[in-house]
Formats: sequence, structure tokens, C-alpha cells
Amino acid sequence: MRSPSTSLRYLRMIIFACIASRKNLILRGELFVWDAKLGTRVQVLEGHTSPVFSVVWSSDGTHLVSGGTNGALHWWDLEQGEKLDTVQAHKGWVHSLRLSPDGKVVASTGEDGEIMLWELHSHRHLVTLRRDRPYERRNITGTTGLSEAQRVTLRSLGAVDGKAAQSSLWMQPCSKGFTRISALV
Repeated sequence: MRSPSTSLRYLRMIIFACIASRKNLILRGELFVWDAKLGTRVQVLEGHTSPVFSVVWSSDGTHLVSGGTNGALHWWDLEQGEKLDTVQAHKGWVHSLRLSPDGKVVASTGEDGEIMLWELHSHRHLVTLRRDRPYERRNITGTTGLSEAQRVTLRSLGAVDGKAAQSSLWMQPCSKGFTRISALV
């Protein structure tokens, strides 16, 4: 088997295969890295405890981030052939992984509807973006005929129940070139 570093110049042509297998009644995933030009398997990356459905390569081809059905992200060093880190990111499946144009940030999306941004090399979580819940910012202050249980349920779905139920939205610059959008409800 060839060393992964000898195939890095063909990295954009390398494909991956994910195999879900049963071993001791535990469903797990394996990544097989292939050199598509030569048609040979270069590397096997083991360490997922669930099937893998999404991967993203670093710009220089030395690192890989993968995600599967248990919501965990795995960072891999392809030159050393080892797993660097595992982070529980999403509730449910990791649907997609993408690399920013500058190659420094990984975006992950999950079954939980969240978009999470991560620093590629430090594995540090930067920000989580969430979609609106069904009753987001709906003012139920003064609404009659609701039980306390219904009010609690509506608040958990985004409703506002209080005297300061105004909404104010503004944008401000923050570190790393991102723009923070803040909402005061």
C-alpha cells in the first residue's frame, strides 16, 4: 500500500467509500481513501462509531473532517494516518460539510437544523446558526385562554411572553471577519 503523502498531488481526484458494518453489534463507519488515478487504496481511516455520510478535505489535502449518523465530527491527519479529534457537534446526522473559500473554516449542517462553523486546524467551535422555530418572536403577552403548560410550550417554540416584547435587530463586526447578527427580543 502506498504512503498517503505520495498521493497528495492527486487529492482532488481521491474518492472515499464508507462502509457500515456490524462488529459486536455496533454499527460503525470506515473511510477508505483511494487514489482515483491509479485505482489503488491509499489509506483506511478507522474510528467512527456510526456510518459516515459526509467528508471535506483541507485545501492542501493534508487533513480531512468527516461526519456521520451520530452527529460527531472527526478530524484526521492524512499524512500521519491518525484521528486528531472527535467533537459531538449535532443532534442526529451530519448532513453536509463544506470548507470556506480561504480554507480556514469548516461549516457543518445537521439533522438538528443547525449550521456550525469550526476552525479547521484548532477544531474550535466558532458559531452556531439556527433556523427560526415555529413561533419565533410571536408576542403572546396578554393572550387569554392559554394554560401555563400551553404558554411554556409556545415559549419553547420561540414565542415571547413578557412586557418587553419588542424586537430589534442589528449587525456588528466581530473577530475573524464574520458579521454578528444580534436580536433583542
